[in-house]
Amino acid sequence: MRKLLSLMLLAVTVLFTACGSDDEAQTVSFDKSVYALTDGSVSVTLGANFTPGQAQDYPVTFGGTAVKDKDYTVSGEKYVLGGASPITTIVITAKNNFDSDKTITMTAGGATTTIKLGKRERMLYSFSQKTYLLGDEVEVEIGLLKASDGSKYVATQDMNVSIEPDASSTAVEGTHYTIENKTATIAAGKSSCKFKIKRTQYEEGKSTIVLKPALSEEDGFVGGQFPTATVDIIGSYVTDLMGEWTVYKVVNDKDYWNTWWSLSGDEVKNIPEFNANDTYTFSSDNDGLTLATSLQSGYKNYFRDKSAFTIDKEITFRPGGDFGMDKVTLQLLKLENVNRYFSASQVSEDKVAYVGVRNIKDDNGETMLDLFILDYDPKDFFSSLVEWGCFEPTKPTATMSSMQFELILKKKK
Repeated sequence: MRKLLSLMLLAVTVLFTACGSDDEAQTVSFDKSVYALTDGSVSVTLGANFTPGQAQDYPVTFGGTAVKDKDYTVSGEKYVLGGASPITTIVITAKNNFDSDKTITMTAGGATTTIKLGKRERMLYSFSQKTYLLGDEVEVEIGLLKASDGSKYVATQDMNVSIEPDASSTAVEGTHYTIENKTATIAAGKSSCKFKIKRTQYEEGKSTIVLKPALSEEDGFVGGQFPTATVDIIGSYVTDLMGEWTVYKVVNDKDYWNTWWSLSGDEVKNIPEFNANDTYTFSSDNDGLTLATSLQSGYKNYFRDKSAFTIDKEITFRPGGDFGMDKVTLQLLKLENVNRYFSASQVSEDKVAYVGVRNIKDDNGETMLDLFILDYDPKDFFSSLVEWGCFEPTKPTATMSSMQFELILKKKK
């Protein structure tokens, strides 16, 4: 009998011990004790070492030095473990914390975790260029820099950036151009993204696009060197302008002027000749659009080493004057720094002049740049032509009677 009582007592003890062990084992915990968050979001997961028979709610208490909805937002305020629709993860998204490092605490079901909310750094945004030219299409680029020291900001995760046309644009989106991707992604580990713009049609007076990013100072973004970008739509006659070009052919050489105008001697002695080493480089820099030249021929007496330029209207004329050549349409470029006298010894006070450009194809289908000097007041040649009134009184002065100089340029490989 005593042995039977002992066995019963042992069984009861084991039973109560087992029940007590199950109660202690049923705990919940966060998958990490500490999280780090500065930009973007972090997922905080709550788990358990048991499977509830039905859904159990675990409300979350948020604390710490960070303020919910001001410094961060949450995707939910309770976990649900078990049942048909469990919620085991809450997403914490950082907002605009530019003041100091802060903390977020989350407590649920007796478990606690801490999120270290780092101070966000303000960023500078800037287009890579002040001005772009839109022929058929063009890519514009936006980059991010650290406001603290101007170094590149490297995204810690994918970041979307959008652009939009500014109200100062004269071109109409959907009529004159389209933005292929209004939103682009700065991929994690990168500092910039690109947007593609395509021309729909050219219309004089409605050819300027001013672009700006949809980034706000409230979100920590401050305009940098080029907070906006100007995209000039080039007329349909030139789609490839930017880059370095070499001289392929000079159309109006001395033989040309002797053949068509019977000019010789001093009239043509100083006319510039072909030089294969001459280069013309169209680019966009901090000052806007620029033409830089490296010239060994007499064309250095007209073009300066560097000149800013702007896109002007289109012009149609007959380059052969009365000689029956077909009319051509050119895109006018307004150069700010030339020697209108086209002279080795005299320099004009007025340095503004127009040249015309268009793209043509060679026999192999390669795109060439046809460059016309349309605006000059010669001092070292053409004295008789000046006396005969072969130049217009207003700019561009050399658009009649085949007074133009035509250079065919080939893009340097």
